Amino acid sequence: MVKEQALGAVMTEFPIQGGDSYRDPEGKHRQTERTTVPIWLARVAWAEYCRRFGTGQSFERLAERGGFGRQELLMLLRGDKGCRASEEITP
Repeated sequence: MVKEQALGAVMTEFPIQGGDSYRDPEGKHRQTERTTVPIWLARVAWAEYCRRFGTGQSFERLAERGGFGRQELLMLLRGDKGCRASEEITP
């Protein structure tokens, strides 16, 4: 998650929200767990996020709220035009 340092928070990892649930090969219900990405990668996605949606929510606030969703992160890194995170991309 977000690692903190004395006298102010210094992020080294950025949170990524857990994803959709699924069934494993044995048929057991599973939930995709939360994870993190390096801060530099999150900053790349953040730049695209700001370009599209503005800066009404700070980078730090986004981290506090759980970070990017998995599909959202991929969408931002790819720079998909006019797509929502839930839409499927077709060539």
